[in-house]
Amino acid sequence: MEGLAAERTLNRFVGSEMTVSDSMKFPLDLEDVMDWAFCPLRVWWKRGKHDSKVADVGSSCTADGLVRQSILAAIRLYYRAVRKRAEFTFEESLGLIWRKWLNAWNLSDILARPLVDYQHRRRSLLCRFKAATFPGQNGAGYRSLMRTRQWRELAESHRLSNLRRFIDSQAKNTGLEVIGLPDREHHGSPIGLADAYSDSVDMAAYIRLPEASSVIGVGVPMVVDLPSVSLNCRADIVREIGRSRGVGRPSKDPKRTGGILKLETILLIFDEEFPSLQGLARDLRILAFGKARLDPHKHAERNIVERVSLYHLPSGEHQDFTPRLHEGLELLDSISSSVLTGMHQSVYVPRMVCGREICGGCEYYVHCFSATDVMEVFAATPMAHVDASHPDLDRLMAFMIDNFSSVSRVDDLRAILEFMVKSGSSPEGLLWLLEKIEAERS
Repeated sequence: MEGLAAERTLNRFVGSEMTVSDSMKFPLDLEDVMDWAFCPLRVWWKRGKHDSKVADVGSSCTADGLVRQSILAAIRLYYRAVRKRAEFTFEESLGLIWRKWLNAWNLSDILARPLVDYQHRRRSLLCRFKAATFPGQNGAGYRSLMRTRQWRELAESHRLSNLRRFIDSQAKNTGLEVIGLPDREHHGSPIGLADAYSDSVDMAAYIRLPEASSVIGVGVPMVVDLPSVSLNCRADIVREIGRSRGVGRPSKDPKRTGGILKLETILLIFDEEFPSLQGLARDLRILAFGKARLDPHKHAERNIVERVSLYHLPSGEHQDFTPRLHEGLELLDSISSSVLTGMHQSVYVPRMVCGREICGGCEYYVHCFSATDVMEVFAATPMAHVDASHPDLDRLMAFMIDNFSSVSRVDDLRAILEFMVKSGSSPEGLLWLLEKIEAERS
């Protein structure tokens, strides 16, 4: 597994992973930009700087990750099945996904009934509690309610907490990462297996999916061609909303007109509260997907995003945005370039320094606050960063052996600059690597 993590890190961050764009620009994932903006340690974990096993499994080993995985897997299954059986429902699809997982974990006989029982009891109790605590108000989300002392006392008195503890105790058989906390602190940590199942089922009741006939795909790779970076992203759902014919004599076959395919990209929001319109106006995801194009290797036809739609699954609300030409391109490019520079210079500032409570909803919470606290092993010296960049170091040494045989200094300079572009190295990072090579040769 460690070898796989090292190979993945090399391919992803040294410039060989050019799956969506053949450009010389360095590829960067939108997910990494968003993670870096929230807390650079999320990217630090993914790159396997401390534990390569975490880089392999990522946030998928947490119950919060299971919620998103189950919804997306159920959507894929739904669109495959509904084309053959029109009466097939999304709730059936989600149930099949969870049944498949329980069978794979050998937990179907143990947890199938308790999970369903917990979900029904939790929903009923939460509805009653919300009506009594916040009469006439719909603003408070379920997770906010479950963080209150009143809810914990109510759940204990109805033995709901006992059922949750039993279900979550089986997480060790699923491969999920868990962190043991006393019940008084449970509300501040990521959810467990019981709430992951209940959250996904509750969300399924609100989902209104577009017609299957218009859907191009689920989890569709796209790319934003920025001036300095190829920003790779993955839309939760992409659907066709129209076509515009090209210039010239129209073809009898409308699919071969050489025109432009008009798209809607749908983003699924799992946050408890629906983001404010002021916040969405600067949301990098909306700006990016408004400028994104389908993978040119799989979709040769010209395409353009006409609408970006946000589906808030906990509430069922949605909001549409119409992209404007060139709007946000400079912002996307500058932020992406800054993140790329920080990644290659290993400038990680942990969000957790602002307090443990601010990390409560993060999927990597269980890794940062494990038995060995991440702050105890986090190094911030330049040479430590260089030592952690062995793939870059090995690549640079191989480059020097292969490319410095030419007589012309112009050719040498061109080779160096091409290496910097392909690897995404900054001048400072390249100087650190050179100093490291000289130190090892002396």
